[in-house]
Amino acid sequence: MASQRRRSSAATIAVFFFLLSLLAVFFQPAAAYYHPQGKRQTVAVFWGRNKAEGSLRQTCDTGDYNIVIISFLSVFGHGKYWLDLSGPIVNGVNFFIDHGPADHYDDLANRINDYNQNIHDPIGIMLTATVRCSYPDPRMKKALDTKLFTQIHVRFYDDPRCSYNHAGLAGVMAQWNRWSARYPNSRIFLGLAAANVTGKNDMVGVGELRRKLLPAVQKTESYAGVTLWNSYYDSLTHYGRYVKHLA
Repeated sequence: MASQRRRSSAATIAVFFFLLSLLAVFFQPAAAYYHPQGKRQTVAVFWGRNKAEGSLRQTCDTGDYNIVIISFLSVFGHGKYWLDLSGPIVNGVNFFIDHGPADHYDDLANRINDYNQNIHDPIGIMLTATVRCSYPDPRMKKALDTKLFTQIHVRFYDDPRCSYNHAGLAGVMAQWNRWSARYPNSRIFLGLAAANVTGKNDMVGVGELRRKLLPAVQKTESYAGVTLWNSYYDSLTHYGRYVKHLA
């Protein structure tokens, strides 16, 4: 693990698990999140889902994101590992559990926390999670209830019960307030779609985002920023360029 001085001068990287897939995240200093209420100027984005989205360096160099989540990397195991992340700093594990049973993720969180107690690092291995917007996410509840997760990325898309264009502001806030109340010590990210895809209407218009949705969530102390799905869609719409000024 790198020293705190290195962390403050460069982005850092965290390794995530998505079922059996590897993810990684670049972070700015955690202190950037601590404000009583209001804007955080923090935008996270998922990268690695589409061949046409450009390189990781290109995504980072846009300047639109503070956090880049490297997702869906599955070329590992059986003695094969084709990913070179030499130069970034491994410092976290994110749980993105979209399929399968919910067993033992709480055990894994506790094991990682136990490891943190034995290393000499001011941050250690951060635990974060990506969850469905409708509370609770049954696959993640036992793990999150360990209260070990510093960040929770809540996906307010792919679910008409709590996506803004289907459920309205009241539908979003009903779930947002439940997540915030249940995990007051975690930083909560508002997960948004960066584009509309076939058969879905989940992308929140910039005007609605600026006038209604973001002012509402920014009134809560647990609000930490916006997470975008994903960098390929954002490369088509440039949604993140607007979001970064509003988040």
